[in-house]
Amino acid sequence: MLTLSGSLASVVGCDTSKITIAPYNANAVGAIQYTIAGRGTATVPMTINFINTSTNQDGCKGKTLSLTYSGTAEQAH
Repeated sequence: MLTLSGSLASVVGCDTSKITIAPYNANAVGAIQYTIAGRGTATVPMTINFINTSTNQDGCKGKTLSLTYSGTAEQAH
């Protein structure tokens, strides 16, 4: 089992509530399954989107977004 999620720190002048980070869950239908050797690494893509709204989102232009990731993994037996 592997899950990953991300969160976004607030950014002055940018409405980060309009930004979503799609989580990864290995149990989801169609999810790519990753097997990683001991002490190995893998790149698990996650999608970051701006929600399309009628409000001006220019306050986010040129800003640095700080993301925090968390997740779980289980060792195969």
